[in-house]
Amino acid sequence: MAAPFNPSGFPDSPPYNPGIPCSGNYFIDVLAKQPPGTFVQDILKFQPFRQNWWYSRIKRTPYPMHLGPSPLRRVASRQRGGELVPAKVFTPSNGSGSAADNIVSGQPIGTPANNSLCVPIVNLNRGYLTRGITTFNWGSQSRSFSAKDFNESLDPFGDLELEFEGYGMQIGQQIASFQRNEYVRLCTTKVYATPGNDLFNRVVTHTVGDPTKMQGAMAYALYLSGANPTPTDPTTGVTGTITDCPEYLGLNPAIKPTSKMNQDLANQIARWLNAEGVNGISMINGAQNYEFVTDPVTAEDMMRDVSNFSTFQYADMGKGKDMRLLEGLGSMQVFRNVAYQVDPYALALDANYNIIPATITILADSGTEDIANPAYFRAPYRVSMFYTDDVYNVSYPDTAADPGGNIDFNPYGYMGDLRFIKFDTSRAPLQNAGWFYSEILVGSWAAQQRYGVVIVHLGCAVTYNTDCCNVVTTYGSCSGT
Repeated sequence: MAAPFNPSGFPDSPPYNPGIPCSGNYFIDVLAKQPPGTFVQDILKFQPFRQNWWYSRIKRTPYPMHLGPSPLRRVASRQRGGELVPAKVFTPSNGSGSAADNIVSGQPIGTPANNSLCVPIVNLNRGYLTRGITTFNWGSQSRSFSAKDFNESLDPFGDLELEFEGYGMQIGQQIASFQRNEYVRLCTTKVYATPGNDLFNRVVTHTVGDPTKMQGAMAYALYLSGANPTPTDPTTGVTGTITDCPEYLGLNPAIKPTSKMNQDLANQIARWLNAEGVNGISMINGAQNYEFVTDPVTAEDMMRDVSNFSTFQYADMGKGKDMRLLEGLGSMQVFRNVAYQVDPYALALDANYNIIPATITILADSGTEDIANPAYFRAPYRVSMFYTDDVYNVSYPDTAADPGGNIDFNPYGYMGDLRFIKFDTSRAPLQNAGWFYSEILVGSWAAQQRYGVVIVHLGCAVTYNTDCCNVVTTYGSCSGT
């Protein structure tokens, strides 16, 4: 006997099934037909966390709906040309070398015969990279609704509005984290701040991470945070392991950095990117200035006691819609060909290269809220990046314009098509059976993966402090002990 149709995609047995979902169209229809004068509670909206740089800066392309699950795209690879050009000094052709031919060609009499029409040839390189798109499909779920919620004492309209606006902000943060993690995963120049014989006199690896480890990394992260009692995530059924996160990001936890990020490494990376022909965000004295995305402590260490800054405005990078998109990023300080972009949620790692989240979730008066994670500021290892547009693009479907029905909300312009799962619209939600489940399609195109640089370095802040009474307080070491 065939199993009953389960449109949610979740297992049927508790605790895996958070409720039988019903059509989002039903909720919209109910709200659109509320009688005049229906009272709902007002919502004061607070958005305390910063807009994430990784949300605004990444190039985005339309999701290739018509190309199947794994379409390919041809990318023109970089060409630069040779160091030596086999040119020869031009000598006019004087035919036979006779006196008459020399006179005609303007050559001194006695010049031997010379044919200058055959120029030396330099073969021009033409190359293409064929890159597939890695597609993902993730869902976000609101709180559960029930038929009893649709009365005068609760706020179903506000909850639905949060689905499109407030939840959209959360989804924007998810997109930013996804885009950042994909940058790390796909980038094939991963530098560890420890002495070595590779590029920059450091240890360098060239590994692309495994996208199939993403769910395992999430499951193990929920286990580490205490959200789940075991490494098995009940919503996906995937059991995470301690190595899933580094395998997803393409990092090698056996290689440990021994120093913090410094100007010497930054200068070497900037020179390498410049020699590779990678464009930065601006040019000073003939050299490109590259975006260095890092945490506040690392930026402060590298810019301490520096006075000869120049300022760069992101709005100068584009025209039209691109300028409007980038001007929200403001300005940044440029020093020694490095343009510093301070990311308040920069990637932090523990000793096994599992991600230490920047925020943690706590209980609020009703539901939950996110606050800064104290462990994040004590993370032993940090990840900084030299960002360039050439590494990859991401693809999302177009954003829907309206939720439907007679309900109008302000724009909820995160990139991605938030869609209600389609169910039998004749069913009404009973008791606690109703909830919203929205899915977003996303894909990442790999392009010139070696041109970005990911650096794993020590993340230690101050190791001791002396107060005004000369009392010294010692903190944990950079090794995380």
